[in-house]
Amino acid sequence: MSEHHESVDQAAQRLRLGERQSVFRPVSMPKRRSLAGLIPALVLFAFVLVLFGSAGLLTSFIGIGVSALFVLMIGAAVAGITMTTREARGDQEMHVFDHGVVIRGPKGRVLPYRFDETRLIRHGVKPAGSSDRFARWSYGLLNPVTPPVLMGQGVAIGAVWRNAGDVDLTNLLRVAQFERIDVWGPALEDAITRAHLPRTLQELSAGREVAFGPATALPHGLAIDGKVLPWGDISALRIEGGFLRVKVKGRFFTSSVKANDVPNFLVLAAVVNHFSAVPLE
Repeated sequence: MSEHHESVDQAAQRLRLGERQSVFRPVSMPKRRSLAGLIPALVLFAFVLVLFGSAGLLTSFIGIGVSALFVLMIGAAVAGITMTTREARGDQEMHVFDHGVVIRGPKGRVLPYRFDETRLIRHGVKPAGSSDRFARWSYGLLNPVTPPVLMGQGVAIGAVWRNAGDVDLTNLLRVAQFERIDVWGPALEDAITRAHLPRTLQELSAGREVAFGPATALPHGLAIDGKVLPWGDISALRIEGGFLRVKVKGRFFTSSVKANDVPNFLVLAAVVNHFSAVPLE
């Protein structure tokens, strides 16, 4: 069924996503930012009114005509901004279900993703002067069937490109910035981890490796930064300076990769914790 004609509920039923848990809608910030662009015009309008008033021309034919023209121009600008904002956001929504998420994106496109078939790109943006644990996260969803999407603020397209794999990026979409990223972001992270971790552990138990972008989980250890670190030797796992750093017992230096480049980042962290009893710091 075409993604343009399928409803959110139909997509969720087709992919057996279970019960709907929550719905998130776009934030209203873009409209406020756009309206801020009218401030110079309003200041100019006020200046003209003062100038005409001091010259006694405010009630003249010229004064009335100029004032009416300014009012029409500002009104048209406000209407245009409102229409543009509505067109950009439309009726976009993100519906989170038990086993997946369905996004109603630009122009009404319905984009469904099962958690166990989707890779999550997590990109951190740190406020100036803060530590990594205060980073604001943005997200990308990569699926072999549904077009990939970018969500949140400042998603690094480069990280998505580097982890595309078999995903067609010609249909890459940027959807609205949905409200409460502090709620739905961790919810997606947790759901992706719960969906992928059991299968990942099964693959490793069967002697097969599992790739996480620049890092690879092996049956006997973690391949990272050109080294293979045995599970039993890993003593610490943390994000520092935008890097995922892995500390090994008896070594001063750590092995590291860019955290933003690791798809299903928290799945990898859960694998390390499973085999090494080392939680992510």
